[in-house]
Amino acid sequence: MGVILLSMGQAISSVFRNYFVLSGRARRSEYWFFTLFELLIGIGLGFFGSVTGKSNFTDGVGDLFAIAVFFPGLSVTCRRLHDIGKSCSLAITATLLNGAMLICDPMAANEVLVSILLLVSGVVDIVLFIRMMIPGNKGPNTYGPDPKAAENNVTEVRTPPALEPSATNVIRFCRECGQPLEQGSMFCRYCGKKIF
Repeated sequence: MGVILLSMGQAISSVFRNYFVLSGRARRSEYWFFTLFELLIGIGLGFFGSVTGKSNFTDGVGDLFAIAVFFPGLSVTCRRLHDIGKSCSLAITATLLNGAMLICDPMAANEVLVSILLLVSGVVDIVLFIRMMIPGNKGPNTYGPDPKAAENNVTEVRTPPALEPSATNVIRFCRECGQPLEQGSMFCRYCGKKIF
């Protein structure tokens, strides 16, 4: 069976529906389509600002867009890590390091500290990037059911069915008159026919 991808619209919709949801799992297509969406909007705003000369306006809109997609981007990253059986601590670490890089003014700060922060942030970002490309675990894992269970022909772990009740616990009915039979009885008490 071929791989069935989410469409870009389905992926974006799914990410925004799960705006603050850090639990569960997300498919690669959900993560990468949302990342592509963020990239295309950023490029579009930059292009619009350079063509129209309204870079202040597009910078403001870009900042609002970045704020609007920050939490859903973090949550889909966490769910994507869950899909490969990893905790979202790497995503949170990358977010904190990248935030520290934005806050840190390279000119005013200690050059050695900035260099170390840049190196560590780059390594964490590369590891995160590689993990985002790893296929998810087939079947359920500790973070939830497989989002591609039907596609992988994997059945979810289910509780075993209850044992069949013994014949003495089953309500049986007379074949002749349709009345319920008493347990252990050899004859129908309504019509008198022998029970086989």
